Amino acid sequence: MQEARGAFGAARLGGYLHFRLRRRHLEGRQPDRRRARGARDAAQGGQEDILRDEQLYQVAQGIKGKFTSLGLEVEPEEIFSSSFAAAAYLEQTKFKESGKKVYIVGEVGIQEELDLIGVPYIGGEADADKRVELKSGYALPHDEDVGAVIVGFDRNINYYKIQYAQLCINENPGCQFIVTNLDAVTHLTDAQEWAGNGAMAGAIKGCTGQEPVLVGKPSALMIDYIVEKYACERGKICMVGDRLDTDILFGQNNGLLSCLTLSGVTTEAKLLSEENKVKPDFYVGSIAEFM
Repeated sequence: MQEARGAFGAARLGGYLHFRLRRRHLEGRQPDRRRARGARDAAQGGQEDILRDEQLYQVAQGIKGKFTSLGLEVEPEEIFSSSFAAAAYLEQTKFKESGKKVYIVGEVGIQEELDLIGVPYIGGEADADKRVELKSGYALPHDEDVGAVIVGFDRNINYYKIQYAQLCINENPGCQFIVTNLDAVTHLTDAQEWAGNGAMAGAIKGCTGQEPVLVGKPSALMIDYIVEKYACERGKICMVGDRLDTDILFGQNNGLLSCLTLSGVTTEAKLLSEENKVKPDFYVGSIAEFM
């Protein structure tokens, strides 16, 4: 593990590791135990690890299995997803009291979080196979009681969902446009990069002209919740992720330490280039080096 200059200080702070886990992070190099010993101690030092995963189709138990395979023991309730952040935002804004419902462009993760807080919703996986038959005089009906559209990662996004979402946002007074993240690309396989949630959010933004409310990184909403719930000190939290413009920026904007992993979208050459203005406190080849 390398600091921009020096060793990993979060370990000696007895800090919390805040992960952004992706498939390729689990397939990184063999750990360098001399450089990574401090991070391992932090992860195993009796502190409560706060972890999150942005693949909305993953459920907490499945994510827990990933960390267990890495030797990190966490509980499902300690895993905070971006879909959780969307639900937390609705709670903070007292959306349930409005009596409105949510239209989901996304997968099961958002649905599960809304179930937990008792907010009604439509769309999501139920609209995965829906098609629009364009013919003279046809207008797609939409629910006028939709008060928010939440857009998350959706492998089954289609024209029906896009049209339904824009009708709700453009025609329902006060309807909110909420997105879980704006990642341009993501890693769904180890063979290539795939279009991320930025593509889904961009489609809705393009036909509404509306700027979305961002509840995932680099928004402060989720870290504010974690700091309050667990009485953490921000200076003892290290944000670990593979993106400079979101993960590392999230850490810097919210008073956290930051550690970049090179097993994702950012190369060491890009990190160290003169053009890059976002510098993490530390960087590693892979989170395998924490073991």
